[in-house]
Amino acid sequence: LLKKKNNQIEAFVSRRAEKMKKNPPTQEICRLLSLELIFLWHALPTCTEDELKPFLDVCDMQTDKNVFHLKCLLEGAIYKELGQDEYALQVRFIHEETCIRLF
Repeated sequence: LLKKKNNQIEAFVSRRAEKMKKNPPTQEICRLLSLELIFLWHALPTCTEDELKPFLDVCDMQTDKNVFHLKCLLEGAIYKELGQDEYALQVRFIHEETCIRLF
C-alpha cells in the first residue's frame, strides 16, 4: 500500500484498501469501486457513449445493499454524461426515497 499520501485520492484509496484487507470485496463491488475512481478523477466526461453504457451494466449487477448509495451516485452521473437527464433524476429520487431521514 501507499506509504506516503500525496493527495486526497491517494489517501482515500489507502483508507479503502485498509478496510478491504479486513473484509475482501466481491468482484462486482471491485468493479463498482473502479467506476468510483473514474468518477472521482472526473474522467466520466472523457468517456464515449460506447464506453459509458457498460458502466451501467456494472451498476445493474450490484445486489449488495451496502453499496446501494454509491451505485445510485454512479448511475446518475453516467446517465447525465449520456445526456439522459430524466433518468439521472429518477436515480436521484430512488436514492432519496430509500434514505433514512435523520430529522
